[in-house]
Amino acid sequence: GMRVEYPEIAELQNDRPETYLKALEQYCLNQQYNLVLCVLSNNRKDRYDALKKFLCMDTAVPSQMVLLKTLNKRGQLMSVATKIGIQISAKLGGEIWSVPIPSKSLMVIGIDSYHDKKRKQVSVAAFVATTNPQCTSYYSRIVMQTTTQELVDGISVCIR
Repeated sequence: GMRVEYPEIAELQNDRPETYLKALEQYCLNQQYNLVLCVLSNNRKDRYDALKKFLCMDTAVPSQMVLLKTLNKRGQLMSVATKIGIQISAKLGGEIWSVPIPSKSLMVIGIDSYHDKKRKQVSVAAFVATTNPQCTSYYSRIVMQTTTQELVDGISVCIR
């Protein structure tokens, strides 16, 4: 199970992206949270993107966005709450499902790189690896590097 304490709630005057961001700055930059859940009045892409960018890049706080209309589905609240709970659990490192892995000594590793088109001198090397026999727990790390560096340079830092 997952223990959840009573949340801090911020009521907003309107649903403009800057209103959400101002509230998030007020809360998230002064205190460390395990998760932020935002209830959104509609699925405006600009607002969603701004919130996710702030929470991922500026505060590194996992987040869950929920549409108000999803919460208002009559007769489906338990199903909706269960699905949201599963998503939150996964974002907080919970193991929501697994499949039998025959080998107990298997480690799955993933490596990728990202090259920013705007900041041409910077690349990101990303590394993820399983950390348990069920392959349900992960270690991940990113390394900023110059575009002229080999991908393996950044990855070698990750596996020390």
